[in-house]
Amino acid sequence: MPYEIIIVDGGSTDRTVEVAVERGATVIVSPRGYGRQYQFVLDRLAHDFVITGDADATYPFPLAYRYLEEHLIRGGYEFLSTNRFADPEACPMSADHCWGNRFLTFLTNALFGLHLRDSQSGMWIFRLDSYRKLRVLNPDMAFSEEIKIEAFRKLARVKELPITYHERIGTSKLNYGHAVKNTVFLFRKALKRMPRVD
Repeated sequence: MPYEIIIVDGGSTDRTVEVAVERGATVIVSPRGYGRQYQFVLDRLAHDFVITGDADATYPFPLAYRYLEEHLIRGGYEFLSTNRFADPEACPMSADHCWGNRFLTFLTNALFGLHLRDSQSGMWIFRLDSYRKLRVLNPDMAFSEEIKIEAFRKLARVKELPITYHERIGTSKLNYGHAVKNTVFLFRKALKRMPRVD
């Protein structure tokens, strides 16, 4: 199946863009902001299927491509999320990030009645027409949990699948501030969907 590799650049200062162009990838320059960058690109795509992931060598793209063929194409799914915590004995990231992820996943499940194992995973595999049925608006890191909330509540054929997760290249930009913003976002989104009591 033919594919296009797209690198979304929000102002990187290393050789990411140069290396991507050398290797034949399409580079799209977008406004900064995790969610804002996804919105910018997804609104402009005309492909049938999309696989996402951070460009830090942590996500297994060959496995995701196999999931695309097995589950979306042959299995008829609309949206797949991925679980980096398939091995309950190991956490594939720093202790702070591991516990932060577990807290945000617990909160997401509790507030929205879901059963996710990894609400913060950045690898999703989906049909573009199914994505366009969702209302995913957060311009920041909470876009990752919002797309799962929307997909698992609104789409008929969704699934969370295990992946291997590898040590990242470079330094993570995630911090406690992101966790606080994500927590605030979850409560605000949950309150918006609650019925009014007059």
